Amino acid sequence: MFEVNAYLMYAKCGVCQVAAVGEPQCAGLEAGQAYYTLRPVYGNETIFLPVDAKVALRPILARTQAEALLGEIPALLEQYAAERPKMEQRALAGYYRDLLKSGEVLDALRLLGYIYGKRQGKPAYKLCQTDRLYAARAEELLCGELAVALGVPREEIAQKLSPVLA
Repeated sequence: MFEVNAYLMYAKCGVCQVAAVGEPQCAGLEAGQAYYTLRPVYGNETIFLPVDAKVALRPILARTQAEALLGEIPALLEQYAAERPKMEQRALAGYYRDLLKSGEVLDALRLLGYIYGKRQGKPAYKLCQTDRLYAARAEELLCGELAVALGVPREEIAQKLSPVLA
């Protein structure tokens, strides 16, 4: 069980803060069921998630982990670019979706590495719509988590990563 005020990575919407744990007074929710009341850091909705839900929900990286990861990102992208799977374009969306569904920071980096690998050495290479959409989502999740863990604006992380992801 997560504590109130804890920051969590929820794969569906990114970094959230636990506003409450317990039975919310909200119509349409199962009575007697404990819920997390989540507030996305980069959004204005409220999410009610059953405490026992089988979803990707984990604490965000600690500050030291985020600092270390930030320094490792170029090498990880190179590594993942080299490991890029060979698959038909039609299969990519499902593969990318599964990577992001895990909610793990390394899976988001793996996805970016695969896409980064497609463009390596090809400055004029245009990404397909699937690659653009999933790369944008992976960058959003990655930058959001690193920003909250490091206590800086998300734009600052995006700016630091933009030369690496270009």
